[in-house]
Amino acid sequence: MTTRDTPLTDQVTDSVKFETLEFDEFERGLLSVARHVLTSFETPELHLWGRAYSEAVEYWGETLGLAVAHRLQKVVRAVLDARHGSLRFYDPRDPASQDHATQDEVTLLRMLRHMRRDEAVPARDAAIALAHGKMDPLYPPRGPCICRSVFMRHTRSSPQRQASGAPRGGIIAQSLSSPVLQ
Repeated sequence: MTTRDTPLTDQVTDSVKFETLEFDEFERGLLSVARHVLTSFETPELHLWGRAYSEAVEYWGETLGLAVAHRLQKVVRAVLDARHGSLRFYDPRDPASQDHATQDEVTLLRMLRHMRRDEAVPARDAAIALAHGKMDPLYPPRGPCICRSVFMRHTRSSPQRQASGAPRGGIIAQSLSSPVLQ
C-alpha cells in the first residue's frame, strides 16, 4: 500500500482498517473521491480530478455527484492550504489501500460526517484537528466556515421553506440526508 504526503512515502504508521470505522457507504465514497482530488492537487499532470468527478457521478448520479465532487475539492483545497499542502492519504490507484485509511483521512471524514449531520461543535473540532490547530482558512475570523458554506449553502430557512417542510441547507445538506444514500 502506498500513502501520499508530499513527498511520497511508503511507510504507513497510522493505517486503520476502514471496516473498523463508523463511516457509511456515502462517506466511503467521499473518501475515494477525496483521494483522487488530493492526488490531483499533488500531481496535476495525472489529471485525476477528472477521475474524481467521474467516480462521484458513478456513486451518486450526475446532479448530486458533480455537486459533491465540486464542493469536496473546495474543502480539500482549504484543508491543504491550512496544512501548507500536506495531508497523508492513500494513493487512489492502489487497490490494496481501498480497505484502509490514514489518520488524516479519518479526521477529514469525521469532519464531513459531522457537517452533513449539522453537528457544528464536533465538525469544528475535527476541522481544527485537521488544520493542526489553525482556524484559517477553514474558519476565518470574519466570515463563515468555508467547509460549512461549501456543504451547507443556506443555514437559515425562510418562513416559506420552513412551512413547506423542506429540509434545511443546500443541495448537499438535503441530498446527504436522503434515504436513497443511507
